[in-house]
Amino acid sequence: MKNLSNFLLPIALVCLCLRAMSQEKVNYNSEKEPDELIPQAFAKKIHWGLSLPMYLTTFTGDNPPEKYFTKPSLGIQVHVEYFSIKNIGFGLGVGFQQRGAGITNPDKVKTLGDPDSTYIERIRFNHVEFPISILLRSNEIVKGMRLSGTASLVPLVNIKSNNIVHSVSDGNYLRTDQSDVYQKNDLLYQFSFGPDINTGHGIFRIHFVYSQGTKNVYDGLSAKGYNQGYGIKLSWLF
Repeated sequence: MKNLSNFLLPIALVCLCLRAMSQEKVNYNSEKEPDELIPQAFAKKIHWGLSLPMYLTTFTGDNPPEKYFTKPSLGIQVHVEYFSIKNIGFGLGVGFQQRGAGITNPDKVKTLGDPDSTYIERIRFNHVEFPISILLRSNEIVKGMRLSGTASLVPLVNIKSNNIVHSVSDGNYLRTDQSDVYQKNDLLYQFSFGPDINTGHGIFRIHFVYSQGTKNVYDGLSAKGYNQGYGIKLSWLF
């Protein structure tokens, strides 16, 4: 329950901030503003919205205890951006993100679908992340589209670590809690780049993302491993 409350509180605070920002007016006249006074998407100083990160994640480092491969990792994030000048801004967010890696085990039987198949065991981290970003955005490259990029520091809390063995016979998974084996926090650096598209009602963003952890994921082991992820983040910004 303590981990759940630590997760929900920052999300609630961000949502309250977003609600207040969404009520911001262009002017303070009592009459409804005409459309020409409402700033277009790229002219607004404040954007807020939702992102869906879809990454491939793994561990990198020297002397790993296992041989790893990348695995799919999904997430969801709410964030707000403030452009202090035309094309330079700052962003804050909070979200839930899976990370981890797949474990490459020896395939001794070497038959398709056998329970010892080499790609059925995964380490899954459940992270709460708090990205802090600098944003750069170009002028329009074609009508209604600009390019943007971010450089971010991402503090995170690992609320749970599971070892999951995928059953190839009946679809039942063997899940083992290994939270005591892995570190509870990390600091990632993250870069992203891609187009911002003005839809008329907001901005649709498609970014390629790369992130790298700075802290050894193992707790109490001599081995070293670091979170690494890359993939696509889809965002809708108001």
